[in-house]
Amino acid sequence: MIQAQGGNIRSGWKTMFGVFTVAAREQYETIVNLAFDHVTQIYDTRFGVIVSQAAFADLVVCLTEFSKNLRFQKKSLAAIETLKSTVPKMLKTPECPLSHRIGSLPDGAVQEGTPIPKQITRQTQEEQFWFPVLFAFHDVLMTGDDLEVRSLALNYLFDILIKYGGDFPADFWDMLWRQLLYPIFMVLKSKSEMSKVVNHEDLSVWLSTTMIQALRNMILLFTHYFESLEYMLDRFLDLLALCICQENDTIARIGSNCLQQLILQNVVKFQPEHWSKIVGCFVQLFDRTTAHQLFTAATSTSDSSPIADDNRRASLNDGASIRSLPLATSSMEEPPTSPPLDGQQRPRMGSVASRSDEREEDGSQHAQTSPTASQSNTAPDGELEDYRPKSELQQQPVVVTAARRRLFNKIITRC
Repeated sequence: MIQAQGGNIRSGWKTMFGVFTVAAREQYETIVNLAFDHVTQIYDTRFGVIVSQAAFADLVVCLTEFSKNLRFQKKSLAAIETLKSTVPKMLKTPECPLSHRIGSLPDGAVQEGTPIPKQITRQTQEEQFWFPVLFAFHDVLMTGDDLEVRSLALNYLFDILIKYGGDFPADFWDMLWRQLLYPIFMVLKSKSEMSKVVNHEDLSVWLSTTMIQALRNMILLFTHYFESLEYMLDRFLDLLALCICQENDTIARIGSNCLQQLILQNVVKFQPEHWSKIVGCFVQLFDRTTAHQLFTAATSTSDSSPIADDNRRASLNDGASIRSLPLATSSMEEPPTSPPLDGQQRPRMGSVASRSDEREEDGSQHAQTSPTASQSNTAPDGELEDYRPKSELQQQPVVVTAARRRLFNKIITRC
C-alpha cells in the first residue's frame, strides 16, 4: 500500500507508524527487520510529507521503540543512528518551519516565498520538532536495556543540545530542564528510587555509564551557554549539592569534582550575584555535612523542652526518695552483745530484762535510773559492747529500682 499509494496517504501516516511501533517490540527477527525496512524507506522517500502531515513525532516514537528492542542490538544501533540523523534532515526539509529560520536549503541557495503548510496547534515550533527528538534520546537513556545504546543516547542528547541550543528560547530551556535534564538525576532524591536502580543493574556500571558522563555534560552545557543559562545557576548548584550529600562515596566525589569544574571553567564570567549563590551553596554544604551529633551528648536534651522538664522533676523525686531511705545500720535491730568473759549471758542494753534485773539488784531507789546509767554501773570497766552484726543477721542489699538507676545514669552523665 505504501509503494502503490504512498503519495495519496495524508492522515494515515500516524496509523502506519503505530503499526510499526508495535512490530518494533516483537521478539521475531523477521517481523522486526521487515518493519524497520519499511520505516527506513518512508524516512528516505517521504520525510517531507511526514512533516507536512504532522506525523513527525510518530516517526520519532517508532524509531525510539526500535532503539529499545531487547533482542536485536544491530537494529537498535541502526535505529538510534537514524534517530540522530533526523535533526539535520529536519533542518534541511522545506516543509519544516525550523529550516526557514536560517533561510537556507539543502544546496545552500536561499529560496523565498516557499509555501509552508500551516498546522493548527498550540505548541511552539521547538515543542513540535525539537522536543520529540530530544525526548526520544532521554527515553532510550532512562529505559533502554542495552548499555551501548544507552551510552550513544546520552552522547547524542548533549551533542544536539550543545550544537543547536543557541537558538532555544528561555521558556524552552525551562521545559528541557524540568522534563529531560533534571529527571536524569531524579533517582538521587529518594532512597527508594536508588534501590530500584541498584536492583536492576550494578551500581558501578550505572555510575560509570550514566551518572558521571551526564554530570560532566551538564557542566559543559552550562559553560557553553553561560549567557543563556546563567539564570539557572542556582538549579545547577542544587543538583551538585544533591550529589555531594549522597551516602555513596563515589557519587559524592563526582559531585564535588563537578562543582570544582563549574567554578574553574566560569570563574571569569561570574558576577557578584553569581558569587553570592555559590557562597550560599558552600554554606549549605557545610551545614548539611557537619557532624552535629558528635558535639552533643546522646542523652542530653534542651532545657526548654517539656521532656527535659519532666526528666528534671523525675530526677528530683528520685533524689527525695533516695534521701528518705533509712541508713543501713538503722534499718535493723540492735545486735546482741557479745557474751562476757565469765560465760554468763549479759542482757542487751536498754532492754526490759536489763531494767528488771537492775531493779532486783539495786532496789527501789534505782527505779528511775536510765538504761544508760544502769549499763554504766553494771558493765565492767573498760569493756565495750560489740555492735558488729552477726553474719546471719546482715542487712539484705537495697533493691535498685529503674527510677533510681535512671537518676544514677543522669548524675554520671552530667559529671
